[in-house]
Amino acid sequence: MDELGNLSTCRMHDLMHDLADSIAGDNIKRSTSSSVLQNVPSKARHLCITRGGYDNPRQEDSDGGDELGSMSKVRTLICFQSLSSEELEQILNNFLRLRVLVICSYDESAYTSLKLVGKLKHLRYLGMLGFHKMKNLPDSIINLVNLQVLNLIGGESLQELPRGIKKLVNLKHLDLDRTSWKNLRHIPKMPKGIGELKSLQTLPTFMVETVGAGLDELKGLNALRGELNIKNLVNAEFPSTDVYVLKKKLHLQSLILDWSPQRYVSDDDDNVRSTSTHAEGILEMLWPHPNLKKLMIRGDYYGLLELPNWLPNWLSSLVNLVEFSLIDCLQSEHLPPLHQLWCLKKLKIDNCPELKGIKEKDDEWPHFHCLAYLSLQNCPKLTLMPTFPSIEGELRLVSTSLKPLVRTMKMSPSSHLALPLSKLTDLTLNGIDDDLELLPGADFSSSCLISLQQLCVWSCSHGLKLPSSLCSSTSLTIITIGWCDRLEYLPPLHELVSLRELFIEGCPSLKGCWWKKKEADEEEWPHFRCLSSLKIKDCPNLTQMPLFPNLEVELKLWRTSTEALVRTMKMKTALLTPPLSNLTKLSIRGIDELHYIPEDGLRHLTSLQDFVIKNCSSLASLPPAMHCLTSLQTLYIRRCPQLAERCRKEEGEDWPNISHIPNILLDGEALQDYSGLGSLKMQYLCNKFS
Repeated sequence: MDELGNLSTCRMHDLMHDLADSIAGDNIKRSTSSSVLQNVPSKARHLCITRGGYDNPRQEDSDGGDELGSMSKVRTLICFQSLSSEELEQILNNFLRLRVLVICSYDESAYTSLKLVGKLKHLRYLGMLGFHKMKNLPDSIINLVNLQVLNLIGGESLQELPRGIKKLVNLKHLDLDRTSWKNLRHIPKMPKGIGELKSLQTLPTFMVETVGAGLDELKGLNALRGELNIKNLVNAEFPSTDVYVLKKKLHLQSLILDWSPQRYVSDDDDNVRSTSTHAEGILEMLWPHPNLKKLMIRGDYYGLLELPNWLPNWLSSLVNLVEFSLIDCLQSEHLPPLHQLWCLKKLKIDNCPELKGIKEKDDEWPHFHCLAYLSLQNCPKLTLMPTFPSIEGELRLVSTSLKPLVRTMKMSPSSHLALPLSKLTDLTLNGIDDDLELLPGADFSSSCLISLQQLCVWSCSHGLKLPSSLCSSTSLTIITIGWCDRLEYLPPLHELVSLRELFIEGCPSLKGCWWKKKEADEEEWPHFRCLSSLKIKDCPNLTQMPLFPNLEVELKLWRTSTEALVRTMKMKTALLTPPLSNLTKLSIRGIDELHYIPEDGLRHLTSLQDFVIKNCSSLASLPPAMHCLTSLQTLYIRRCPQLAERCRKEEGEDWPNISHIPNILLDGEALQDYSGLGSLKMQYLCNKFS
């Protein structure tokens, strides 16, 4: 099921597949070679040519083949192999009774053969794969009056649809390659007359044209269902009479209204004037049916689209709306009362720099009723937001105000409302200009963020200490902290019983985690209980860290202090397993103050498989304890001049300590390849560890 509740994929059980295969008998022929086209089995009605796999020996035809010609009885031909021009011409000349045709070709010379497709008068389904450089469909395609599905996968160079497309009166599904929609140039032009295809149900993208299909072409396409993306609304013309082009589309579930221009628009362009003058009227033309579940409004790069005053009434009629997105509305200052949408579960607001909110007073703030996902990005003035206590999925605040989150965390729980943010699982704070210490303290942790599993704090320049309320959840498993220039201290992360992954990067002022040391033993350091992966980059002053003896997956220390590592390797523990004995990957880079690796601790790394040492100019040698690393498969050393001299094959003083390692790479050169990885694999390892 997709996010709108529609069945998107299903799987067939192996036994059901075998049953269907046995019932089909000789009617279906599968082959891995296009040579089967030269001698089609006489009983075959459905032919599939795959890229690989196997030919089913049971389906070999004992009666010989059927001579090709106008009497060929094949009804379905699906070919996933690239066809040559001759093979494609052979199909279009001889398989004249086809109902379903899926063809693939990467040969540009084969495009000319497509003009013969108009001979397949009985065709219902036409799929074209891999025709990446084809700019125009053959004109003869409009002769396929029985065609119901036209599927163009990979037609990224297609410039326009056939001008006579209105003749395809039975066409129900016109599906273009959605992977190419990121660039407007890859969306073909819509010809006039497309609005006469009254049976059309699938039209994922409609491009408004100044010369071609206008917005009024959509009025008659009332059978449309699923998703509709109306692009280039900057070109839309406002009609002289009231026309509602979407109100009768009862089965439309997802709608995208995009004002982004297809090309650069100058200040004196007519499009600019028409957009600024008629944007409200055009938006009113696009008033959808209340059955709509997903709506996105995307403005233009020039800030010409401003949300009209009557938009609240427009949205309030969408009683079934589940997801709403507002993007690139550069001039809009106020939001409609989105909290009145009782079914709204997902809300995204992006790049609306002037947006302030929907409420002016600080008392009796409304709240979203069932919102499960909220993303606010690049909206620095957005402070007057309804609270969102019911979020149970992800909350993303990127370059926006922290006030809506603070107000939500301070909410008082009520009898009909769950504890605020008690179901939130994923929290991202990125580019926040407010001081993070504005967030409530640990006394709120009993009711807030108790289900939090992932926390990401990124590019937050204010605040000397991360609030403990963010890191107090007993379910928190992943923490990512990066590029917080002024951050000096972290909460006592070692108290998080579920923490499995910790990633800290680009925090030059960070000194460590704070905790209360025992007065009787000042040297006793706490340690993480179940941390399995630790990555620290570009944090040169990070020395006061809890120890991490239980790491299993990976340890990366790049341009940071190794005091915590040395202290961990030397720690005395009553545990059954020595510290770091389960670690499989260790990477040390850019640490000039590293002079040695403790031999006593190194001998415990018996599970280590990959060991990377890079840009450590002061590291002079590898100890004899390297012999204890019995699981080590790859040793990668680069830009460590002293160490490189001692690790030279057969000659270096440390060579006896590492000669047992199967794969050794020294400054890009493979000294050993006992695993038989070969040059390509060794090159892959060089790229991987570089």
